[in-house]
Amino acid sequence: MSNLEQNKKVVVDYFQMVVAGGIEKAIADYLGPGYVQHNPDMQFGDEGFIEFNHMSSRGLS
Repeated sequence: MSNLEQNKKVVVDYFQMVVAGGIEKAIADYLGPGYVQHNPDMQFGDEGFIEFNHMSSRGLS
């Protein structure tokens, strides 16, 4: 498998985990402690990322 294919698989696996409701596990498995949030509408850090995704998913249902 090429690096491009491996990278695509990582991204797809991450988003599938998030969509399935496993945001906390996705963060633990895929984002490291040095993760930097660049969205000004989100709080910094894991908790802000989790809360933003929970709010976003509620808005989609």
